[in-house]
Amino acid sequence: MALSINDECIGCGTCVETCPVGAIVESGDVYIINDDCTECYACVDSCPVHAIID
Repeated sequence: MALSINDECIGCGTCVETCPVGAIVESGDVYIINDDCTECYACVDSCPVHAIID
């Protein structure tokens, strides 16, 4: 899997709402991208702080 969420994440949840396959989940106080990710980049485009990288 190429996409990941870095430390710049502010925890807004926009990526969770945007992901069409539900591949982003909250894990404690951070969000993670799981193996369901299809790399459609919808989350990358929606992140207000550009915290999702490949």
